[in-house]
Amino acid sequence: VQRLPPPYTAPCSPAKLTGFCRSTSYTSRYLRTLEQPSLYLHALESAFHQAGSGAPIPLDLRIELLLARKP
Repeated sequence: VQRLPPPYTAPCSPAKLTGFCRSTSYTSRYLRTLEQPSLYLHALESAFHQAGSGAPIPLDLRIELLLARKP
């Protein structure tokens, strides 16, 4: 078995990273439990902005490919 992880990193602005998080089933379900989901999303975007210090934030979208063959 050979493991070949093709790298794929996408630079994201805080707004785009927040949008990506919002699009996941985990976050969208969590947002439905909140009275004011927009406040949570605003706080999340602010935290991303602060963590990134204004620079694009690298989003690791790496996948793994496993190759196997019979001897």
